[in-house]
Amino acid sequence: MTDTLLINQGQIKELVTMKEIVELVDKTFKDLGKGKTINPTKVLLDLGETADYPPYEGFMNAMPAYIGWQDVAGLKWAGGFLGERKELGLPYITSMIMLIDPKVGNFLSVLDGAFITNVRTGAQSANALKYIKGNDKKIKLGIYGAGMQGRTQTMAFSEIFDIEQLTIYDIFSEASENFKESMKINGEIIVAEDPKEVALDADAVICVTQSKDAFVKDEWIEPGTVVFPMGSYQEVENNSFLMRIILSSITLNKVFTAVYSKT
Repeated sequence: MTDTLLINQGQIKELVTMKEIVELVDKTFKDLGKGKTINPTKVLLDLGETADYPPYEGFMNAMPAYIGWQDVAGLKWAGGFLGERKELGLPYITSMIMLIDPKVGNFLSVLDGAFITNVRTGAQSANALKYIKGNDKKIKLGIYGAGMQGRTQTMAFSEIFDIEQLTIYDIFSEASENFKESMKINGEIIVAEDPKEVALDADAVICVTQSKDAFVKDEWIEPGTVVFPMGSYQEVENNSFLMRIILSSITLNKVFTAVYSKT
């Protein structure tokens, strides 16, 4: 029998860099375009995030996949919780990943998924914008949410683009100030006092908040601006959300087209 590796978050951080994550996500997108990666729709278990019962202010998603170029299959069991978890001072995201040998079904490893979730999500939107922008590597970025996702999004975009300006907004002003002091980019980081400022003259706007209200208004989004609702998916008004669905389809088509033109 094959031993099952147990890999904690600290070990994962030592084994992989953001640059490698960005490259791995790009390679897997391309594999998906070739039909060699299988990515079924996630299954949602609402534990009180929006449902009345049970009242635990959280959710969990079950996300299986087979990655063709690595010949490995796995399941990520991940979600987010407020309520008691927040009171205990624990991170919002909780996640575990189980990998198997697809030939015989032996479990290869069980590893912490929270860090992987955070960096993979950043790499996902950064890679998508790469195919939309083409050869244009200079961008202005707007981010709603100065938490972990705001940071990993910035790190991922920095691997692909030259960020000339980043405007950050968070309902907690101290979080925005801390973001400005601790994050490093080539350009300027601006702390917005008004959420409208984030979308002004931005090439891409990223929403990574837990808000259940559509606080990002349609009229703020200028033509040509790409919007990535990556948090609660409820942060933008209807027209922007509809465009996000359309854009997702267009983005995947561009990724797949790039695959076939280069391979």
